[in-house]
Amino acid sequence: MIAQSTLRDQLANGEAPLLIDVRTPEEYERGTIADAINIPHTVIADKILVEVPDKSTPFILFCRSGHRTGMALDAVTALGYTHAEPLEDGYDRWIQHTA
Repeated sequence: MIAQSTLRDQLANGEAPLLIDVRTPEEYERGTIADAINIPHTVIADKILVEVPDKSTPFILFCRSGHRTGMALDAVTALGYTHAEPLEDGYDRWIQHTA
């Protein structure tokens, strides 16, 4: 799990890994973390190989609060991805600290 403060530092330094927002497209359109791509948790098992063909690529998964992130993490781990991490506390907490 990656702490929000760590991700903020990585983004500020241009060192952040790929960010994957696993919320719905409608939620994603209302706002997301800078440069995040959207792969909803309901289709991540089918779509992840297109966006992340190298299973050793580091990336961070996030949703609103963490529940869907857990499901997405289980799915990508089952597919053999070895460097996927969930974002601590989700997007709701993220926007509380940017507002």
